[in-house]
Amino acid sequence: MSAPAVLDHEAAAATGPDGGDGATGPRSVVRDGWRAAGLFAGVEAVFLLLVHWWQPRFFYFDDLQAQYIPAWRWMGEHLTSGGPPLIDPDQGSAGAWVADLQYGVLDPLHWLLALVVSHVDNLNLVAWGLKLLVVVVLGLGTTVLATHLGARPLWAAAAAVGAANSGFMLWFATSWWPAGWGTAWLPWLWWGLSSRSRWSVPVAVVAAYALVTSGYPYALPFTGIMVVSVVGMRLLRPRAAEDVRALVVRVVAAAGGALLGSSGLLTASALTPFSQRSEGGTGDPFGNAGTYIPNLLDVLLGGNTTSPSVVGWWGDKLPPPVMATAWFVLPVLALIRWKARPDGLPLWRARGVVPAAVLCAVAVAATQTPTVLFDLRYPFRYVVVLQVTLPLLVAVLASRCGLVLTLRRLLLAAVLLLAQGGLALSRTPVLWKWHALAIVLGLGVLAVVALSQRSRSRRPAAAGEQAGSPGRVWWQRAGLLTAVLMLAATALAPLASIGTAIGYQRVDARAAGAEPTGLPARGVYDTNVWPSLASDFEAASQGVGLNATVIWWGDAGMDRGALRGAAVGNAALLAGIRPGYGYTSLGQAGWADRWCADFVGQVTGCPDPVSRLLEQVPGTDLTWLEALSKDVVLLDERAPAEIRAAYERSYQRVGDDRGFLRYERIDPTPGRITWTSPAVTSVEAVTVGEESESYRVSWDGDDARLFARIPWWPGYEATLDGKPVDLQVVDRTALMVALPAGHGDGILRIEYHRPRATLGLLAVGAGAIAAVAALAAAVFGVPRFGRSRTPAG
Repeated sequence: MSAPAVLDHEAAAATGPDGGDGATGPRSVVRDGWRAAGLFAGVEAVFLLLVHWWQPRFFYFDDLQAQYIPAWRWMGEHLTSGGPPLIDPDQGSAGAWVADLQYGVLDPLHWLLALVVSHVDNLNLVAWGLKLLVVVVLGLGTTVLATHLGARPLWAAAAAVGAANSGFMLWFATSWWPAGWGTAWLPWLWWGLSSRSRWSVPVAVVAAYALVTSGYPYALPFTGIMVVSVVGMRLLRPRAAEDVRALVVRVVAAAGGALLGSSGLLTASALTPFSQRSEGGTGDPFGNAGTYIPNLLDVLLGGNTTSPSVVGWWGDKLPPPVMATAWFVLPVLALIRWKARPDGLPLWRARGVVPAAVLCAVAVAATQTPTVLFDLRYPFRYVVVLQVTLPLLVAVLASRCGLVLTLRRLLLAAVLLLAQGGLALSRTPVLWKWHALAIVLGLGVLAVVALSQRSRSRRPAAAGEQAGSPGRVWWQRAGLLTAVLMLAATALAPLASIGTAIGYQRVDARAAGAEPTGLPARGVYDTNVWPSLASDFEAASQGVGLNATVIWWGDAGMDRGALRGAAVGNAALLAGIRPGYGYTSLGQAGWADRWCADFVGQVTGCPDPVSRLLEQVPGTDLTWLEALSKDVVLLDERAPAEIRAAYERSYQRVGDDRGFLRYERIDPTPGRITWTSPAVTSVEAVTVGEESESYRVSWDGDDARLFARIPWWPGYEATLDGKPVDLQVVDRTALMVALPAGHGDGILRIEYHRPRATLGLLAVGAGAIAAVAALAAAVFGVPRFGRSRTPAG
């Protein structure tokens, strides 16, 4: 999306409570938008090139490696052969793709993304491409919104660079891609609701749709707060009836976009009660485990310093500066002329100031909420809203109100920078050289600003220039050089954080007696031995396209199983392996409890997995281990003797490879049916797919039952020759089919139907109607966008 194509052509035309400085014409916002977008693109390109030169795999780590890229390659391959994967029993607890919004299996935007990813072999290149996509959407959205609200191009570019490279976006939203993608659309929705341009209507539709389908639910509460504050402030101002109609059209457009994307959200909400979240710090007797609740000082004194973030009572640290906000925010806050705007009106009347301030305040408060609040957890994640909104607010205030570059104000800015440096030094004293460098560079920027202001204050007024005129306010109060330096410092400051994170990892590794990896410490999984090519995963695999039960008994090691041919998480899918596990942020509860596996498939999730797996399945003569396993098993050689002995009752060992013992079932099972009662005389698999399977069955007796190794989710149904039969759930885990009493034969069909599919279709239909109606109103001038007498709020 091109920034200038959607800029408000008239936002700067007005004066008074909503207008600019009165000297800028209708075309100035477009011009400013072009300049801001160009500045942002150029500066961000230089920054990313420097990062790539320093750390070529900087954005290829953790969840992006083991969760999202493999999932989207898998989804892209499915799309080319018919449709997205909704559910796959052969991936065990993680097989309900439609239960996890992060994959976007019902979203055409994610389909397009998956198709592209599935055709690229270089996974590191994919990681950089995904990061670039988020940076472009967020950066351009911030420049569009900032210039619309009155920010000058340099300040708008600084806000965009600061938001795109803030602590959370740089260090966590890269790996947790839905967080970056969802956050990136917040500025666009804000602009779509507040601009009078006809382009605001389609932008509101797309932005609301992208937010709902992003798979990032943490953004939704803040989206609601933003919508209410923007619309509320608009309604509080003097307005014409035509303006109110235009506002209604924009709100209807946003609602339509949200409804268009709600189908996946409705289905996921129906499945969530039957899922098991990976460990989130629940179970604390006080109702708050304190996990990942950041120190409030880290939040309030954020800046791209070199400070790790403290979380938790015992001083646990997130090594990178996750709380870091754009570097220019604190020093510029100390320099803003707060008393009044140049036109004498109060600051809160300036467009966008109140919504931005409300979002910042709520985000700061939200970081101090309990570890788990409803279905949301780890409140340090809310800081990303502050890191996007606060630079925007400061850029607008600096442009609209100007700066006061007196000695007293400059000293206050210096004190704030020293406080940031002192915080960093107290966190990691051993990295004092990096902290000192950051402090010196920051104070150097302020010194240049002070010297520049001293020389400019002696400049005589130009011919025809009035004291207090907009031009003089800009040059003497705001300071062009100040904005240039703040933009440069904001772009370069994150490089210092990368350096300190590398130093942190080096110190930590040597303290543990290990060799430094050269990678930055992140507090999450990162290694330089993980392959970068999908073809390397295939070459190292235990068998391309293998459908087996893979059991990791304990930690898979630094390579996370990639070099042993069956990587953890979703990464085995890169070789077409369906290992019976996957990345389970929302795993099937009973299945996950039974296997005692963690969120990436390693059997480390409970104290006594052996007893759980060797319990007998109710109503059968099989253990859970045998009943849930496929005909081929790759068993970690570290597994206890009891597990090996259990397999040897019905399997034979046929070999071993790189620490895995390979077992094959002596009597292969028909499809996913692993047990039948004596009354069942024959079972033959007819079709075995992911969402449906069918069997030809014969039985003679009153207790004809079949056990299927299919994780139970709401939506499964069983029919015999088209007529419903009893489908039971065994211990919240898997399916048991009970056939009618007597004798007979027929085709048994087990299939999955997505819950709330009808409701989702109705919501999508309503959203389509709302979106089309709003677009028609914008196109045909009902109301006449862009021609109202008062500007948008």
